[in-house]
Amino acid sequence: MLGISIIAATIPQFMFLAGVKRTAPEQVAIIGASELIIAMLTGTWFMQQPLGQPEITAMLLICIALMIRTRKEVQAPA
Repeated sequence: MLGISIIAATIPQFMFLAGVKRTAPEQVAIIGASELIIAMLTGTWFMQQPLGQPEITAMLLICIALMIRTRKEVQAPA
């Protein structure tokens, strides 16, 4: 059982690290942050438990944080 859980945890990490090299850093950060939301929703779906106010608030704050982006200043030609 321990071997199965170690394999199940390491394979996605290796796949994620292999994909990081091919993707832009901004996209990797967005995917990494949205992982928590997906894990919470999947967990509540499989365990058939309702989401509480703290969980919903946390997911909304993560979504808001993902929408905030720093704008690059457009440089005027000199």
